[in-house]
Amino acid sequence: MAAISEAQRKLIERQEKWLPTRLQEIRAERGLTQDEVGAKLEMTGKRLSDIERGRFDIKWSTICRICFAVGASLDSFFDTCPGFGSKGRRPGAVNRSEHYDYLVSHLQEASLSSDQLKTIGEVIRNRQKAG
Repeated sequence: MAAISEAQRKLIERQEKWLPTRLQEIRAERGLTQDEVGAKLEMTGKRLSDIERGRFDIKWSTICRICFAVGASLDSFFDTCPGFGSKGRRPGAVNRSEHYDYLVSHLQEASLSSDQLKTIGEVIRNRQKAG
């Protein structure tokens, strides 16, 4: 496996700082407390607070569950992500919002478990690595 470039490393660092902040923003945009969202996710408000502060590495399935719990699309969630979203994307980068909208619409209809969402996330990550 090739080493990542300095530019890629810096982008990853920006994304790691962005993610917990964005989780907090998207919850607050909807006027929800950590306890309210935590109850929907079957976790405590304290646990959600720790996630929003970046104290844990967050799984793809947790991001999906939080978005579903607050009624946000993955597209709106990732819209400001450095190097990815339409507001955080570098010129010429691929817009993946249509793919996420399609995925989210089908996942929301399916009422999937956390394990199933985790499996889907792993499949997506593996395809991105292969593609």
